[in-house]
Amino acid sequence: MTLKAGTLHAAESAQHKIDGFIVHDGVYPPSLTIKRHDHELASVCVVMTGGYHESFGRKERYVIPGTVIVHPAGEHHADRHEAVQTRILTIEIEAARLAALRPETRVFDDSWHRKDDVLAIFGARVGREMRRRDTVSALAIESLVLELVATADHAHLAEVRGARWLLRVRDYLEANTDGVPSMDQLAAVADVHPVHVARAFRRTFGCSVGTYARRLQVARAVTLLQDGRESLSTIAHQIGFADQSHMSRMVRAHTGLTPGTWRRHDEA
Repeated sequence: MTLKAGTLHAAESAQHKIDGFIVHDGVYPPSLTIKRHDHELASVCVVMTGGYHESFGRKERYVIPGTVIVHPAGEHHADRHEAVQTRILTIEIEAARLAALRPETRVFDDSWHRKDDVLAIFGARVGREMRRRDTVSALAIESLVLELVATADHAHLAEVRGARWLLRVRDYLEANTDGVPSMDQLAAVADVHPVHVARAFRRTFGCSVGTYARRLQVARAVTLLQDGRESLSTIAHQIGFADQSHMSRMVRAHTGLTPGTWRRHDEA
């Protein structure tokens, strides 16, 4: 079964069409089973809450919050949801817009997924703009979607074409939640010179090692802010910011939202 453009298996779905993108904020009921199907349009999904098992081709993936999934047009897949409600931000790309994007990104050529809290922040911000629309929201949503696609493209290309030592550096940064390593430590992980790490990392991921580490730090803070169990000062200390005001500045600079806004689920 092929689902036409703008059609999803969501029990509830807010939908907006913005210059070649069809953006859905969909809520799926617990224990939903979706039989094998495909979509007319390519799409990128950001899983905000819940989880599910998905089979695609002869492969399977288990999807959890923070997972970003790229579905090429016509990819066959089936889903079996966990016994919890799942919320997914889905962005379909119309054919003409996809053709215009292809000179800049090849991320939609193949099925791809990655647990990436930095990418997930873009999805959360798109969902917020959809719920609180004003005269600037259409432009804000489109720019966020393009940032999401560009960042996903860097991550995808790194896994497809990047050297294994460079992926080890990225994975080490992501796994090291208790502290931030030095360039010498990262070079030791990769067994290359620190200058080579710095140069190759920027070329592959589109940002410096330090910027990537700061994005990870902010993403971890946002996760804890949305959890809502710790005070802002405690979160700032746990994540390694100098103090609460430093965290506030960095979160706002990297996400466009204050920690207080991220804490309020209805606004974030």
